[in-house]
Amino acid sequence: MKYEYRESKYLQNRKPAPDAMDESFFTRLLAILVSVLYVYANWYVQTFNGISIVVKGSVICLSLFFLIHVFFIAKGNMRMEMVPTGVWVNLFLVAYCVIVGPFVAFDFNELVEALIIYAGYAVASLVICYISTLRKSIDWFLIITIITAILCGVYALFFGTKFLGYAIQLSPRNNIHILALVLVIGIFALAYRCKTTIKSLILHFIPAVFLLYCIVESTSRKCLIAAMIVIAIWLYSSLGRFWRTGSYTSRILIVAVLILICYGAYSYYNSYFLQSKTFARFEHFGDEESNTNRIEMYRIAFRIFTEKPIFGGGFHQFRFWSGRGGYSHSVYAESIADLGFVGTVMYFTPIITAGARLFRLAVSRNGTYASRITFAFYCAEIFLGVGQIYFLEPQHMFIFTILYWVEWHETQKLRAGETEGGNIGNVKCRYIQ
Repeated sequence: MKYEYRESKYLQNRKPAPDAMDESFFTRLLAILVSVLYVYANWYVQTFNGISIVVKGSVICLSLFFLIHVFFIAKGNMRMEMVPTGVWVNLFLVAYCVIVGPFVAFDFNELVEALIIYAGYAVASLVICYISTLRKSIDWFLIITIITAILCGVYALFFGTKFLGYAIQLSPRNNIHILALVLVIGIFALAYRCKTTIKSLILHFIPAVFLLYCIVESTSRKCLIAAMIVIAIWLYSSLGRFWRTGSYTSRILIVAVLILICYGAYSYYNSYFLQSKTFARFEHFGDEESNTNRIEMYRIAFRIFTEKPIFGGGFHQFRFWSGRGGYSHSVYAESIADLGFVGTVMYFTPIITAGARLFRLAVSRNGTYASRITFAFYCAEIFLGVGQIYFLEPQHMFIFTILYWVEWHETQKLRAGETEGGNIGNVKCRYIQ
């Protein structure tokens, strides 16, 4: 069953230009700009110490062309409901921090610099969702994330440097966890785009194995666990689907693929992983010193929160108020210290809401493969929040952009499929066998 769009009375009363919803020169240009920004931020900046003015210039161009498209090409047809609420909240958070920041921040210059960068990526997030809504697919952006992940993996493995002599990184200034996070995004994109054939599974799984190997070589433990969560749900959903719908020959092929995967994983685990630095780091995972430092960070964050409970200490200000010169290494500690009660509720409400909806979609009888693999990615990202801070690195902004849009898109499709003439936004649908 498929659906096609038909104008509702609401849209008939405010007739858009004939090509308002069609692919235009400006939307293609926006897609190119945001793609270049993603590659630049995740590869070039991390490798060659890119200039922040390039990011700011790209965002200015994105904003300019986006406004031209909205007001002169689409002629007001762009509506807020075409973009997930969580993406708008990023912009509202910027406005909130601009208003309260000057009154609570320790270092005003650092506040302004951090907000400019965050606002820039928030605009990029808005553009990604808007274009994906026009195209009714986010595959175009996921292809960019796959290309970037493979580029980063190849460069780090063959041309990069070694952190502490053993962990691969793009350059001495590149954080191994940032590199691994880009690779995790690539693995999810491969899993999401995998079609319902064994051939597609094999073609997508091979580069995913390469990216997983690069994560192991980066020694990022949390990102390795996050990647394994996504891959486990990917294989379970895909092979289970093939088993239920495939022929007897297909089932034999599935068993052969499983045996091959298990044998390869077992051989790699025994012959290499047990002797790797990553495994050695896992042996010290959650040791007493690590737990003591993490508990201390939470204690400091809670102290700042009790001193500034309503509005917090200001965006990007934990390292100044803590007196330690560093970050809390956890979004849950950093948010209450930096954003206070109001900002934390504002920031996490769409995250929690999207998670609840993705869970309902994943376990629903009408749930799709896309909703299940996206929920697995959501769980991985929530887990990563224990050791990483979402709003300090653009990679997490891109992750939540994908999560928000897929949840929104799958929810709209489900609602449209429940009843004849269901609504997608303000656009009605009728169904064709």
